[in-house]
Amino acid sequence: MKIKQLEIDGFRCLCNLTIAFENDITLIVGENDSGKSSIISCLNLFTEDYSLELDDFNYGREEIEVKLVTEDFEFIKKYSKEKFPDSSFIIKPSQKFIQETKEFLNSLPGSLTEAQESKIKDLAKMFGLTVRVNSSIQTLKNQLVSKLSEDEITISNGRFFGLNKIQLDGKQFENVEFFFKEVFLKDKQANIWDTKIQDEKTIKEIIQEELDRYAKSISENLESKGIKEKLKQYLNRLTDIKIEPLFEPKNLNIYSKVKFLENGNEISVEKKGDGTKRRISLALLEYKMESEEPCKDSKLYILDEPDTHLHVKAQLELLNILKELGKKGCQIIITTHSPFLINAIKPKQIRLLVQENANETKIKFLKNEPETSDEILRKLGIENIYLYFAKKIIIVEGETEESFLPRIYEKIYDVSLNSDLIKVINTRGIKNIPGFAKALLELVDENSIYVVKDNDASEETLKLIDELKIHPDRQITVGTKEFEDSFSDDVIYESWKNYLVECGKDISKSRWTLENINKLREECSSNPGKKFSSELQSLNSGSGKKFRKIIFGEVLGNYCDKTKIPSEINELLLKLSN
Repeated sequence: MKIKQLEIDGFRCLCNLTIAFENDITLIVGENDSGKSSIISCLNLFTEDYSLELDDFNYGREEIEVKLVTEDFEFIKKYSKEKFPDSSFIIKPSQKFIQETKEFLNSLPGSLTEAQESKIKDLAKMFGLTVRVNSSIQTLKNQLVSKLSEDEITISNGRFFGLNKIQLDGKQFENVEFFFKEVFLKDKQANIWDTKIQDEKTIKEIIQEELDRYAKSISENLESKGIKEKLKQYLNRLTDIKIEPLFEPKNLNIYSKVKFLENGNEISVEKKGDGTKRRISLALLEYKMESEEPCKDSKLYILDEPDTHLHVKAQLELLNILKELGKKGCQIIITTHSPFLINAIKPKQIRLLVQENANETKIKFLKNEPETSDEILRKLGIENIYLYFAKKIIIVEGETEESFLPRIYEKIYDVSLNSDLIKVINTRGIKNIPGFAKALLELVDENSIYVVKDNDASEETLKLIDELKIHPDRQITVGTKEFEDSFSDDVIYESWKNYLVECGKDISKSRWTLENINKLREECSSNPGKKFSSELQSLNSGSGKKFRKIIFGEVLGNYCDKTKIPSEINELLLKLSN
């Protein structure tokens, strides 16, 4: 059973929030107190690993509702301050599951196999029916048919089922024995009651039979001792006393002592550093991944900031192990602050929690056509950290400005664009403009997007500006025709000359002179078909270094200061730095 989504209303800072989960890995990110741990607590409400407290009610709210949705069921828990700590729990099967169950029951032959009988028992439990070891299969089948005939099927006496969960936080990765118990023993702990030990009977069946025998003997004794006759004084119509013991298996507490030995002597792992203990747990998890069979009933791994105290290589090793578990059918939910984990997965697998108001969290993720959006963004090579956390996005048309802007920004402000979470994106790689714009606007505030364009901006750039809704105040038009011609002849000449000298090249072997640059500018101004940036390459011929725009942009950035760059770029840099 895989979780499709969790709907939360009124739990701490989570109000009217719906978070969808991927079938393999979902990475939940956000600032401290944005609600990452609260989402995990809400999941644990269903498995009874978390008990609600009054402090969990959102400020000013009197009720909490949490709905866990799978493909086959909706599980709904409701709490109110008035009735606290009591809660209501109902289960609603999906129409698809109801129809599949009807078809299964209708297809059954007269003589049933053991597997078919077992499935009827499981279905009866799912639909809230009482199932005992000695329950009649035909009776259960009839009860199921009756239940399925109801107009609206709601199960109010059911129990949460089907979530095989392994949960670890960062500190528990350092506790090798707890880690071993959670990862290796939990499966056995949950399934031990179904282990067959005698005459093909399970432990659960043997205990139930023993309880039934004991209950029957008590019933017989009550009659033989005359108790039944005495009770008839108060219950005139009493004919029999029948005791039915209800045995509900609970998880056993199984602990383990993990010993690491050297020539028979125990190595004290506790005295090792936290990093070493985490690497031991990582090695055990890798073994678990390799030995894990493809999941028939999905297993859920919940990892709360598992990257804590792991260096970068170990973080990526952990993620690779989790990816392999995902391929085997396991569902993994991770909370993290690690930029390395964020950048190492697909954009569609990330859920960003944003606390827009002091007491309310929203979620950002690729909602519409996530597969298509994911492919578009990955092909552009935009790191996830910028998609989800960028303060500013700058769209540019050419390679010169793509390399110039990061260099001049760092030179002027002594900090890189990357450090300030500002991303430059070149339009040349954007093939699907509507798809790119839709995906970007799902994750980035439109008011944080800027464009640097030429006076003769291409149709594609203009279409992108329109799709991204970039306001004229955030459109920076530079140059007579293009970005390169916005710089003076002196700046262009001196910057490339200095570069050639630094590279040990003889500038006299080229046509790179101030006079030629000036003449070239006049020719390009009078000839609409000539591009100044392209023609500059011809002046460099013979210098021994190729004139490439991406290099030229960096060269300009190295040479320029505030006084040598166009006023429009100065204004842009000021906006970016604020």
